[in-house]
Amino acid sequence: MKKTLIAVVLGCAAILAARDIKDNLERAVIGADMIPGWQINKSGKAADYGKGKIIVGHEADEKALQLNAPADRTLSIYMQSSTPVTVGEYMEFSADVKGKGMVTISYYTYNAKDQYIGDVKTQSQSFTLTENLKEIKCKLKIMPSKSNSLGRIRPCIVVSKGGELVIEDIDIEIDND
Repeated sequence: MKKTLIAVVLGCAAILAARDIKDNLERAVIGADMIPGWQINKSGKAADYGKGKIIVGHEADEKALQLNAPADRTLSIYMQSSTPVTVGEYMEFSADVKGKGMVTISYYTYNAKDQYIGDVKTQSQSFTLTENLKEIKCKLKIMPSKSNSLGRIRPCIVVSKGGELVIEDIDIEIDND
């Protein structure tokens, strides 16, 4: 009994160590352009940034986000709210995806005052999309800044030029191992 209790306590401590980032897909409205709390990155001038649309997911009671990138540029979306992090922690990302082209998962970096830091060599992971729904998973280390104290991130999703992504069942966590 004592060993079981210790195992349960350690398991709970591990769960508490990971911090969930709410993706808000379940709050999205079918037909809307974007998941609440996410936006298309429009930091550079362009005639077309791409399009997003909330659609019915693989299961009738689920929702998915469909993203279509223009032929001449990638489409990036990111969370509007930043999440506190410590250098050396990990952003763990998983989702079910399908489409054409590639999808890249990464994060944008900020200091504790939520000011963008551009000199961080962020980690990312790319996946080739297919017409069949498949689960993707990645674990990206939070890297240090050369000139500033990194303190926050915003998860981002990038669709390759001319690509199409359907993404659902998104799960994002910050973990220390």
